[in-house]
Amino acid sequence: MNTQNENGTFPSAQGKRQRRFLPERKPGDPRWQWVLAVAFQIAVVPVASFVLVTGVGFCQDVTKTGSYGEFYLMGFNRTDRTIAHFYVDGDWGGNMGAHGESGATCCTSLRRDAKSLHVRWILDWKSMADADRNLPMETYEADVPLPPIPKGAKDGHIKIYFFPGNRIGAGYTANLDDIEVKPQVTGRRVADTVFND
Repeated sequence: MNTQNENGTFPSAQGKRQRRFLPERKPGDPRWQWVLAVAFQIAVVPVASFVLVTGVGFCQDVTKTGSYGEFYLMGFNRTDRTIAHFYVDGDWGGNMGAHGESGATCCTSLRRDAKSLHVRWILDWKSMADADRNLPMETYEADVPLPPIPKGAKDGHIKIYFFPGNRIGAGYTANLDDIEVKPQVTGRRVADTVFND
């Protein structure tokens, strides 16, 4: 049987502090410290909840729209013009002479939610006279449909084919196998590129 102590409390209640939501303000403590402590406690739960929810959302977004992986780029030129440079989604793919091909360059990253590849290519001058006059080089761009990527693929080769009439197509191979790619879209001419020594 519990008996009261001199201070009027039961022994079992000693040593237990009552939990309070707001911090206790002790006599002599500056009011601004108490206000800051209250503001901090009130803000912690909503801020922590926001960070947790947005963090989970971000992770889910990365999972859905993250990268397939790193893919090599290759170019195949089926035209009579030299392609000075080509880029896929901003990554340099190389250059190639007329009816030539580029080597495999590393690398471009494909987003899982991508439906197309943005290709930009620059045609070399038509003649040395144009080069001597330092004329700008013709620049084209197009969005070519993303070729089918096998489920689970994290690498391989993205092959861009350039056809007469500024038409292009794209294909995918897991290795260097030959594939048949047909023209899919026609490029549009954009602001031409000025060559700088």
